Amino acid sequence: MRRLLDYCAERPHLAIWVDLNETDALEQAKESDRRHAAGRPLSIWDGVPVAVKDEIDMRGYYTAHGGLVPPWLQRATRDDIIVTRFRAAGAVLVGKTTMDEYGVQPTGFNARLNGPRNPYDRTRYSGGSSSGSAVAVALGLIPVAVGFDGGGSSRVPAALSGVFGLSPTFTRIPFDGEAPEVSSFIHAGPLTATATDAARVYKLLAPPDPEHFYTAYYGGPPPAPHTHEFDAIADLTGVRVGVFWEWLHDSDAVVAASAAQAIAFLERRGAVVVNISIPHLEVLSLAYSLSIAADMAHRQDRKWDAGHQYQPATKMVVAVGRAVAGVELAAAARLRGWAHRHFQTLFEMVDVIATPTCGIVAPQIAAGAELEGESNIPLLSNLTRFIFLGNFLGLPAISVPVEYNDEGLPIGFHLMANHWEDALLLRMGHLLEHKHASPRRHPSDFYTAFL
Repeated sequence: MRRLLDYCAERPHLAIWVDLNETDALEQAKESDRRHAAGRPLSIWDGVPVAVKDEIDMRGYYTAHGGLVPPWLQRATRDDIIVTRFRAAGAVLVGKTTMDEYGVQPTGFNARLNGPRNPYDRTRYSGGSSSGSAVAVALGLIPVAVGFDGGGSSRVPAALSGVFGLSPTFTRIPFDGEAPEVSSFIHAGPLTATATDAARVYKLLAPPDPEHFYTAYYGGPPPAPHTHEFDAIADLTGVRVGVFWEWLHDSDAVVAASAAQAIAFLERRGAVVVNISIPHLEVLSLAYSLSIAADMAHRQDRKWDAGHQYQPATKMVVAVGRAVAGVELAAAARLRGWAHRHFQTLFEMVDVIATPTCGIVAPQIAAGAELEGESNIPLLSNLTRFIFLGNFLGLPAISVPVEYNDEGLPIGFHLMANHWEDALLLRMGHLLEHKHASPRRHPSDFYTAFL
């Protein structure tokens, strides 16, 4: 642990950590060493370094959501249930990872911290908003980090930074956000180096808590989480892969070709490819965008009214969200209801829907963005066009790193399934990783001590 902390301290330009308590991390590591020496490790997680996004409460840390710490904010006095479960398993909670300010931009870049930047090319975005979590995993500093995904915030950085990003079924992984922080769009989930690690995190964090409000949300416990057939990757017979080809090709040529190759591979392994159509995608995207903007603005009410200092790009998003009319939200809610019904019918025909994760590879950091951030609607659309339905409808989805372009930038492949079918996504991610994906390439700043 000392070597890891020194490595991070020597590289502040990585801008991965928003807060890191070396004394606490070292003490946790020593306690783990003592348990191992006594032959009593708590689990396979005992001693494993883990980090959480700056949206998740961890005792002794501020939860600032990537923004300035307002004067009324106190350090957390208790752990979120996610952190509690990692601690109970013996994991070493290293610190809080960087995110773009209040999670409003899928680029992941926080101008106040001048990062994080893409681990494969520092002139490019890492993806966000769980940017620090994705980059920390991509650089080999930790095998696992936890992010929140309200609009691709785990899957976009997973794709651009070359790691796995699982966004489980809405409410599948409980977390302790309190109103007004709770959102009907946010999924908690892991960013990991491998599909196996993603499955292990899922098994640790997904069991329902009888006392958690998510349990009451469904009127009782949801289906028990499992990873059955995770290792059944020899044959995909019976799995139906839905593809809306026109939608898939609304992406850069190299990205579309990569997704088509992954789909062809799944077909060779026994899956049946089913041609599908998803109507009204542009209208659904608009309905989602209005809804999430209003949701974000609502969660900023106290700061906005107090004259909180935002980065310019963040302030624009919050201002737009505050301007959304009630009649527009009502229309968006009706469209959301229609889409729920349509996708339940669609999932009678297919088991998963396959697309690229993002329509482009990691984009260049725009001139001026280092000082003020970037508000760029076409770029946002290119990064999230295949992702937003998972958040709008509460569906599980996974981004799998499958290959690199000619410049060595990662390309992600996206699979989305029906509610509670998280295990199928993990199984297919496992198959793609071991039988299809290009060999993993390490970024230049990769931490080799764990190899």
